[in-house]
Amino acid sequence: SGTGYNFCAPESIGDLVSSVDFEVLSTANNHSYDRGIDGIKSTIDYFSNKTDILTVGTYKTKEDRNKNHILEINDIKFGFLSYTLGTNSKVPSEYRDLIGLYRNPDTKKIDDAYKKIMTDEISKLKGNVDVVIVLVHWGKEFTNKANDEQKELAKFFNEQGVDIVVGSHSHSIQPIEWIGDKHKTLVYYSLGNFVSADDDISRTGEKFDNAYQFGLLSQLVVTKENDKISISNIETQPVINYFDNDLNNFK
Repeated sequence: SGTGYNFCAPESIGDLVSSVDFEVLSTANNHSYDRGIDGIKSTIDYFSNKTDILTVGTYKTKEDRNKNHILEINDIKFGFLSYTLGTNSKVPSEYRDLIGLYRNPDTKKIDDAYKKIMTDEISKLKGNVDVVIVLVHWGKEFTNKANDEQKELAKFFNEQGVDIVVGSHSHSIQPIEWIGDKHKTLVYYSLGNFVSADDDISRTGEKFDNAYQFGLLSQLVVTKENDKISISNIETQPVINYFDNDLNNFK
């Protein structure tokens, strides 16, 4: 529910997300502050108390943010961080530590202060995990190419030693590429949408009719051998959401 791109979902949606075995959920995006600090806290409480899903990107306290967010699978430790370009409703200064922002909300620039926050968080996480994965909400909606800011930020993450970057926000599929020389980073600029429905909306333009209905699933193999990590067998599969004119009969 909501108007003016200010949204709120019932807990039943979270139940559905949990039912299909998601393990990690990024909560940092441009809608993170739509319902203020109460919305942030209730979202975190729901997922921590009623599901097994690890959330990252928004936090109830600064102490929670300072904790490492890690999943260990087959003796490989995966660490997660999450950042967003900003929020639709401007976050008051006293709450900015509770959302993973990569831009200064006042200037909308990636300044040295926000780079330092990310550098420190990535460095701290790297010391405790085998693989660092950054989930990032960036770019321009309804575009199929990464913009300059995405490329700049991807380069920054690579320089900090991030292993995988998974992007969102465009609602459309964007390229996947390896970047970096000394260290290689796998970057998904945007996977598009997973499950979504909307009738045709004017702001997508003719090129992106039914823009919300397409996305990618991707799988890859992470191997650990003598404390060295490798990523291989990267595959993607398109996801298409079908429904009828009355927004029923989903497939």
